[in-house]
Amino acid sequence: MKALVLATLVAALGVSAASCTGDDDAEGGAGTGGAGGAGGKGGGAGKGGSAGKGGSGAGGATGGGAGESGGGEPGSSGAGGEGGADVVAMCPAGTDTTLEGEIDASVTLYRACSPYRVTSSGATSVTFTGGSTVVSVEAGVEIIVEEGLGIRFTEGARIEANGTSENPIELHGNAGAAWSTLSLGPADAASTTHELRYVTVRNAGHEDQNPERPAVEVRGGSDSAPTELLADHLTIEEPDGVGISLYRDAYTRFAAGTAALVVRDAGSFPLSMSAQNLSSLPARQTLSSADPAKNVIALDGGDGGVILGSHHYLQQDIPLRLVSLSKHSVGTADGEGTLELDPGTVFEFGTNHLEFDGGSLSAVGTPALPILFRGSGATGLIFDARTSSIAEESRLENVMFDGVVVELFSATTGQPDECVDSGPVFANCSVDNGGCLTISGYTEGQFDVPCKNSDC
Repeated sequence: MKALVLATLVAALGVSAASCTGDDDAEGGAGTGGAGGAGGKGGGAGKGGSAGKGGSGAGGATGGGAGESGGGEPGSSGAGGEGGADVVAMCPAGTDTTLEGEIDASVTLYRACSPYRVTSSGATSVTFTGGSTVVSVEAGVEIIVEEGLGIRFTEGARIEANGTSENPIELHGNAGAAWSTLSLGPADAASTTHELRYVTVRNAGHEDQNPERPAVEVRGGSDSAPTELLADHLTIEEPDGVGISLYRDAYTRFAAGTAALVVRDAGSFPLSMSAQNLSSLPARQTLSSADPAKNVIALDGGDGGVILGSHHYLQQDIPLRLVSLSKHSVGTADGEGTLELDPGTVFEFGTNHLEFDGGSLSAVGTPALPILFRGSGATGLIFDARTSSIAEESRLENVMFDGVVVELFSATTGQPDECVDSGPVFANCSVDNGGCLTISGYTEGQFDVPCKNSDC
């Protein structure tokens, strides 16, 4: 009779008999999921029976896995779900983790299938090709390259490598072996942007016949279809040759969003790029060479060394140096150009000049951060006003010169050695550390606080 009454009361209250009698094998009630949180632990322990299986806590907006075991108290609800752990999906069946030959279709490199291996099928690189080909690389993927091989993107194929700070993408040689280059571009019919986010490249930039081989290179397309590199936390460790090269023309550049670029202990220049596109490089990237003589940003002479349009070179922690060609020109008779240098910039000349022919220079430093021009005693700046008067609009202030020649070609006489009555303004300039400066075409007192003229 008592059992019947108890059963009647239980039925009326909607509580299972098993949960009330403390049956060891019974299941606890399902936990009510908490707001927020991604999946998580089940219900908390209760006063009632033995620990049964906890209810699955329903996840929040970003739900996760099922909850852990917990005691189910009679009539009590489960605690809210906590964030689930980082879950790596299963590697899709049939995934080929060998990269070789020519690939003309889009592919995803999955973290669950990592590592991937670049091997030889008779070619020196695995080549991704075609304007619709996109290689998507998941965070945490490792790519191992056999000795001497490389990875190449061409005809508009592009890479989207999206690592994270917790799970960067790694590219390195097999067992530390030296490999060639990650070659990006050029564009096909439309512009191409290669994306390398939280990517680390090691052991690259090696080629027996080319000691300047870059670890990462970006090759140009055309004026209507340029090639860009978005380098967000891209790190290049100890490359054999150049760290990163943006090929020598106006159609390769860094994309907006580039930040925290690191090239560490390059065997050659840490960065080589066209002077035309240096303004796409954000300020103060972390760049270094193991060779003190090459611890500079090399400005190459693409497009015949002509710099057109308006360019602002932001301060870097290492000098800028003109390399190749005997002359780089800012502006031409057919088009104007302007070049602005940040305070603190160090600008070096190799065996060449920087000529302003239809162009002007704004090199305005501060007393604390002067701009330094450094040359060999036979190279330097040429301001030529014979084809355009814009060269005479240049201004050099708080500038130091070391081994630099400055030549001025007058718009009226056309001669470098004639005194002229107009021209660039030199203010608060000086000769650095016993160096030398030759200014042709100027006389003392002719301009606002003229530079000290120390004949080389």
